[in-house]
Amino acid sequence: EGIVRFRELGLKVIIITNQSGVNRGYFDRSTLREIHNRLKNLLALYGAKIDGIYVCPHRPEEKCDCRKPKIALLEKAAGKLGLKPADAFVIGDNTCDIEMGHRAGATTFLVTTGYGKRTLEEGKVKPHYIVSDLKEAAQIISQIISGQGG
Repeated sequence: EGIVRFRELGLKVIIITNQSGVNRGYFDRSTLREIHNRLKNLLALYGAKIDGIYVCPHRPEEKCDCRKPKIALLEKAAGKLGLKPADAFVIGDNTCDIEMGHRAGATTFLVTTGYGKRTLEEGKVKPHYIVSDLKEAAQIISQIISGQGG
């Protein structure tokens, strides 16, 4: 529902994901593409569409430029879509997601699903908003866009 609402608001939806399992040899890029295609197909059943998935396959010790919390993949996606990273709403459940958003000057949302509760308890990052799911994030973003705050 949240992704459908983002689209109704005229937003682009991208996924930026660290997948070091590729370079660790746990799975290959082909398997990852299959997983992402399955995700897209499942979302499509509900009318939800993703505009792109950007993957960092590197291990943290490789010190690449594309691994979150660095912003290279966000910049790449924004450039491809004709957007500014600072205008983004970055939604994630991990410290690296929120840090990436802050580095880009974006508005950040920490979802309490997945790793979100642990991330919140660790207290290492301060998101602009804490939400229970994408649907709640979409409600707040709708208020921000309409000028009603959030």
